[in-house]
Amino acid sequence: SPEIMIGVDKSANISRLADGCPDISLFTINESDVKRWQKINDPKREPTQDTSSRCAYILEIDHFSKFSVGGVKPSTSQSLL
Repeated sequence: SPEIMIGVDKSANISRLADGCPDISLFTINESDVKRWQKINDPKREPTQDTSSRCAYILEIDHFSKFSVGGVKPSTSQSLL
């Protein structure tokens, strides 16, 4: 399976993991299924790839033909990440 490395800004204003890095959630969209977002497996932390300003995560996924990355800043009334 393909692996994707994702870097997330350490200063992101979201909940934290035990190591202090942001606790992120990732989603995929199946365009043939009424464009529904589905949460995918939690990414694995990859501390060896961290920098002073970002935390690194690796995600193993199935084959894909399109890829997009974005972020959501949760409002004070709901948490999406």
